[in-house]
Amino acid sequence: MKMKLNVKGIVGIALSAVMLLGTPLSSLAYKPTKDEKLDLKGLKDTWDDLNTAYAVVDLNGDYTGELIEAEVSGRYLKVKIFKYKKSGIVKVKAFKKVSNMWVRRTGRGRAVSFVLSTAGKPYDTYTEYKINGTKAKKIKVFHTKKQKGKTVFLKGKKQIKKAAFKKYVRKVKNQEVVVFSRPGYPWIDSGVLGYAATVGNQGVKEDAHLALNYDYLSDDSELLESEYDIVFKTDVEELIRNQKKEIFDGGFTSDADGKRVRDYFNMVRDWSTRDTLGTEPLKKYLDRIEAISSMDELTAYLTAEDDYVMNRFVDVLVAKHPKEGDGKTYVCSIGEDPGSYGIEEKTIINALKKSGYTEKQAKKYIDDYSEIYEGMFIGKTDNISEEGGYYYKASKVDSLCKKFPLTGVLNSMGAFFDKTGVVTWDKTLFKNLDKIYVEKNLEKMKGYLISANAAEALFALDKKTTVKAYNDLLQTLGYPKISFPSDSSKWDDFTMGLCLAEYGYGDENQLSVAIENAYAKKYFTDEDKKKVTDLTREIIDNYAEMLTNEDWLSESTKTNAVEKLRAMKINVIRPETLTDTSYLDIKEGDNLLDLKIRSGNLFKKQTMKYTGSKASDVGWNWDIDAWAYTSTDNAMNDFESNSIYILGGYVNRLKLLEDDSDEAVYGCMGTVIGHEISHAFDAVGAYYDKDGNYFGEDEDDGGWWTKKDLKAFNKKCEKVASYFSGIIPLNSVSMDGYALTSEAIADMGGMAVILKMAKENPSFDYEKFFKTYAGGFNAYKSSRIGEVMRVFDDEHPLGFLRTNVTVQQFDEFYKTFDVGKGDGMYLAPKDRIKIW
Repeated sequence: MKMKLNVKGIVGIALSAVMLLGTPLSSLAYKPTKDEKLDLKGLKDTWDDLNTAYAVVDLNGDYTGELIEAEVSGRYLKVKIFKYKKSGIVKVKAFKKVSNMWVRRTGRGRAVSFVLSTAGKPYDTYTEYKINGTKAKKIKVFHTKKQKGKTVFLKGKKQIKKAAFKKYVRKVKNQEVVVFSRPGYPWIDSGVLGYAATVGNQGVKEDAHLALNYDYLSDDSELLESEYDIVFKTDVEELIRNQKKEIFDGGFTSDADGKRVRDYFNMVRDWSTRDTLGTEPLKKYLDRIEAISSMDELTAYLTAEDDYVMNRFVDVLVAKHPKEGDGKTYVCSIGEDPGSYGIEEKTIINALKKSGYTEKQAKKYIDDYSEIYEGMFIGKTDNISEEGGYYYKASKVDSLCKKFPLTGVLNSMGAFFDKTGVVTWDKTLFKNLDKIYVEKNLEKMKGYLISANAAEALFALDKKTTVKAYNDLLQTLGYPKISFPSDSSKWDDFTMGLCLAEYGYGDENQLSVAIENAYAKKYFTDEDKKKVTDLTREIIDNYAEMLTNEDWLSESTKTNAVEKLRAMKINVIRPETLTDTSYLDIKEGDNLLDLKIRSGNLFKKQTMKYTGSKASDVGWNWDIDAWAYTSTDNAMNDFESNSIYILGGYVNRLKLLEDDSDEAVYGCMGTVIGHEISHAFDAVGAYYDKDGNYFGEDEDDGGWWTKKDLKAFNKKCEKVASYFSGIIPLNSVSMDGYALTSEAIADMGGMAVILKMAKENPSFDYEKFFKTYAGGFNAYKSSRIGEVMRVFDDEHPLGFLRTNVTVQQFDEFYKTFDVGKGDGMYLAPKDRIKIW
């Protein structure tokens, strides 16, 4: 059993992978367990590798089902259908030389039909079968025929147009579809490690993404460290790690922020001192709790304006006001106090035993923690808000709790709630706090605090305790344990990871502020900032012109759209003003735990002073937009403030370019800036006005749109969603095009505005531009599991689709690579889906 404590992390990714993927099946050895049989109702799918896919379908709700196997053999599939019965597996039917296979459910999973494309001479034959019980019944037959150099499809004796057949196939491939396809339908997902080399270079006309990145994608020598890793062609992350390592290694100690980072790092990696102290730094915090003998003393402890208190039952963060809707007003968000989710109980017990407790006492404190925690935060989950939380005005805060000293706790943490009030996700929280905050629970509350303090301290104690806690988290995430390396440089890497808060250390990000300040000053000049800002303004100017020329928009909508565009706030590389990090200064006699707790609390108080203020007054600060770090390899659009962020980590890509030509800069940076601008006019951003106010998706309240224009826009969004839903990226994996619509619109909008700018240069090298674009965020290597996780969890299209679907919308791509009808990259003009 693991203690149920909370921490930032990616635990859900590992757990989701297990639930979604299950265990790869073998058609001959498939023996569903009792639990697995219960999952057969409806549709369950799994796979082995690139060449084999399986699906299990329960047709009649009796928890038995068909096992369909599709195995790639050269250009064709060998398809076998098995019936699973209690006695075992019975083969029903086998097909050979099948080039494609689509499978879909009908009747709530109680029947399944599939279409086989069988390559034959002189025509290809497409046959749809319906499985019912143990029979596969032929229900429709299509044939291809060459007429005047064109391929047409025949349904029985009736001729149908090719476009009509394609429409039928896309209708089959809706959100309920599982598809088994030979590699290359419509394009191979070449981002999966090993797939590119298996398929080979098909040329730009057939698969632009694969062809433009073939040397990189076909190189299988680069191994992934885990199933969830992703390695980009332009490895900016490695550059950023090396840049930060230079700061940690003392490369910038002449600067105050750089020195603070180095001093903190030295304290973290001083294992000799940490091992000598052992758990002694923790003991004084525990002794302070042990000394509490009454409710009055507990209240005094929780409300003390003391920078060395680790846990006060609740945590308070700065959050955007859930009711104002302007994205500028901030309030206090009250929730769980951070701890260490995934830490084994025995790790905490050992830390407590080292601090002088018996095992029996330590286990009791663990039990106390669980009981109090569940009393506060677990139970009536139907009271959890899904719409921004429950908001309470300042005048109500004093009355929220009658027993728990909420006001005193907020004041002790520097929370200036009196300006705008507080918000919480669970409306029962305050009642729950009152229920547990009674005399009879005094010892249990002390046990809770002792356990929570021990868990919070683990990463700041001796080496053995720290590594054990670290390995607990690695196991929770599905990664292998680390051992004690003899190489001191590896320990430096390990401690740098801790300093960067990668696995739960320094939840308050207090050190990250100093790292980012030093990083911004060391690696980016005012000239860098000006260069990217000027490019951004140029793109905005061209975007405004592009919107003005849209013939399907009314003049009033055009005017409002341009007004929104002109009001957009541009944040490039780093903030104008950097946050003070003097709270990190080491005091005489400090140990690592003291520094961690004090600096975290001081940093939190510093952020709290902005509660209730306007974001425009605060500026772009690490302590307000903590997700917008300079070193982040990303760019973003914040609808609620109508702002875009082009962060320093992403601008590093300009440093990795072979040249600074327009083609390279536009393909690497310009399309991304255009992408972020386009988010203001995507399927979500379109419902926010120039001030960041959300006006809803009711077409009767069109906000800055006319009703007619908004209706036309939504139809265009539907076309984008439908197109992506019809693409099958991997064997047995289909996509929800609606989930990808906004990012797809942004990709195409970014491409549109940059190609508009390119027309101003008569010698523009489009081939170089498209190659640079295809190798940006789009070109990466991943495991199959990692790629499937992105299908389910990422709102961005997969990398190969961000290249192929985007470029096939534009005439410049067709002209550059001589793409025409019959080519895999061809999309007829009437079928193209770009909005802007």
